[in-house]
Amino acid sequence: MAPTLRLKVAGLGQSFEWDVEASTTVAALRARCATALGVGPEHVKLVVRGKTFTDAEVALADAGLADRTRVMLLHTPAYHADSAAIEALRDLRHGVDELLLGASASDAAAREERLTQILCKLDAVDGGPWVRAERRAAIRRIEDLSRPHSSSTR
Repeated sequence: MAPTLRLKVAGLGQSFEWDVEASTTVAALRARCATALGVGPEHVKLVVRGKTFTDAEVALADAGLADRTRVMLLHTPAYHADSAAIEALRDLRHGVDELLLGASASDAAAREERLTQILCKLDAVDGGPWVRAERRAAIRRIEDLSRPHSSSTR
């Protein structure tokens, strides 16, 4: 069994305690943190004992992390550049979720109209690579939701 490290990850109003393998890379830990925060890996900076980890491919053990190490999470300048777009994506996803929870078969036309409005708002969302990928995923989700309700005339 590979050696594991128990890491305490905190910052940005969040706190996590995770068991990870010592061979886990800094990039993998950054990705896990970003997923937990709902942002892209380029939006998260990891700091341990005042040192920012910049070498993404180094293993945590090789980077000097030991069991019970406390890792601080911070936003990067990329997050600050994309923060408005990230918040807009969250709000629009929330709008889709609320629409699906409250939708009934009788108001299909209203549902389609609201989904179309959300798609139009998604067109205005722009940012870095992660934001663009998330926007594409949100658009695909809405298109998939709309497909069963569209009728083919061919």
